[in-house]
Amino acid sequence: MNIKGGPHKENTDPCDACIKESILNHLSEHPYLPLEKIDFTVKYGIVTIFGNIPWEHQKMLISALLHKVKGVQEVLNNICVENELFHLSLDNTPLIYSSIIHMNPLNLS
Repeated sequence: MNIKGGPHKENTDPCDACIKESILNHLSEHPYLPLEKIDFTVKYGIVTIFGNIPWEHQKMLISALLHKVKGVQEVLNNICVENELFHLSLDNTPLIYSSIIHMNPLNLS
């Protein structure tokens, strides 16, 4: 599996290197996540993740998984979502919009 956030030759805190390895292990346990489309950095326990993925629920799952990694202090989730059919309401409840609803085939107002 090729995950972009793999080991790099950087000057990082040893704890950051451990966090990065733990993140790679956690994310690789979820084969349905498009990990080849994301990258991340770790600095002083702050994880910044970025890339483009198809669905909002994948972005949310990645963020939730990263928060569970020992040593992670904060997650800055800069992932862009390609498919905007899935959104969150104001109270973070998932809402799935159907194109049928938006087309209004019965012309109901």
